[in-house]
Amino acid sequence: MPRKMIPKRRFLKARFFLTNSCVYNCVYCHNEGMGTQKRYGGEYLNVDDYVYLADVLKNNFQLKCIALTGGDPFLYKDFSSLTKRLKGLGVELVALTKGAPIHQWLSNEPEVFRSLDFVYFSIDTLDRNEFAKTCRVKPAVFDAGITALDKLVSMGVMVRINCVVKPNSPKESEKVLSMIDFAKKHKVEELRFIELADINNPKEPFVERVLMGAGIAISCSQKPYDAVLLKRRSFKLDDGFEFLVLRCMCSVTLFTGKITCFDQDLYLDSFGRVNTCLEWEVDKNPYALELGEIIKKRETKVLVENLNGMRSGLHVCPILLDEKDRLKIKAGLNLGSYR
Repeated sequence: MPRKMIPKRRFLKARFFLTNSCVYNCVYCHNEGMGTQKRYGGEYLNVDDYVYLADVLKNNFQLKCIALTGGDPFLYKDFSSLTKRLKGLGVELVALTKGAPIHQWLSNEPEVFRSLDFVYFSIDTLDRNEFAKTCRVKPAVFDAGITALDKLVSMGVMVRINCVVKPNSPKESEKVLSMIDFAKKHKVEELRFIELADINNPKEPFVERVLMGAGIAISCSQKPYDAVLLKRRSFKLDDGFEFLVLRCMCSVTLFTGKITCFDQDLYLDSFGRVNTCLEWEVDKNPYALELGEIIKKRETKVLVENLNGMRSGLHVCPILLDEKDRLKIKAGLNLGSYR
């Protein structure tokens, strides 16, 4: 079983999975690695529990950012009270969405967005019909998401777009260029491309090749791409527009057969189960911890001991557990069905 020690895991970011609820039904959804919550019979964490854990992480593990996710976190019934209290801890607070659920807050409580440092929109295509097919919704739901994005920008809310791109496809090349134009037009604060590894050459940077092929001048101060060492890269166009490109390290692992995980995040589901791998569902990961009862009892010393053990423990990459499974996933990526 391939294993790798990550001796300096710092839990710089905690991702709180607040709810399974979502208006979308995306074909590639993995619920942030949190599995099917209905199978588990534990007690849900409440706002006090989340705030307590966040405070422990900040004071003991250098926590810098909390990402609220799901499902869609904007469907969490106590979203307003939770964000207000988490904001008081003084760490960066962001929420991930595809947009449509935001409208209820824009209509009823727009001030909730003051508690958020960023709202991250996941937009993997600007073709509303393709979006509808992938997310299994009506095209009008795509329009609702873009309307919500524009409204947030007009309110001064910091918005970032996350866009996954698959290499070696003319359609994906067009998407890169159109997404940059879209981000400029809609005055988005930050655009981030997440590259899946190139099947034929995992070390070749796809987004950079697309821009160079289109004759677009770019500048980048960082060193050239490396499939193992690359974490993120910032580009600037001649007009001053900047964006980020990240390599999906899971896809690099998939094609190179080498563990390249740099994940420093801690994933917490709504029952207090803690995971350190986005791609390995918590109810299938033998290295996940069930900390809900400890959190509810406010046993800080025991909680810190458990988290310390996880922080310095073994990382087991699920992609490499079985060669047959790896080849199957690899084939799926080749066909464009693996995110």
